[in-house]
Amino acid sequence: MSTLAEEMYKEYVLKVEDEKLRKNIEEALEDVKTSMLRHEDECILLMDWQDLPDDWVAFPETIDYLRENGFTVEIKDDGRWREQRVAYVTWPTKENIEKI
Repeated sequence: MSTLAEEMYKEYVLKVEDEKLRKNIEEALEDVKTSMLRHEDECILLMDWQDLPDDWVAFPETIDYLRENGFTVEIKDDGRWREQRVAYVTWPTKENIEKI
């Protein structure tokens, strides 16, 4: 069984023509997929640069893409991340659906 992130990659990401945007979406989906495989119900994506060696940020277009394709995304200023904007990406899980 594949995750929503894997399905989105197969179905949509390869069709994105802008190479930088496609790579950014791929990075975001990899982070989401990792969180899903850990059975977590959210993934945090950074929205502002932080001068870390392996730092990357989610583009606004990537956030729009996630919202348009089944994810809930809430952007907040979060003190844990040096007052930087972070995107909290959530998705429906079996546990979440059963709570409704």
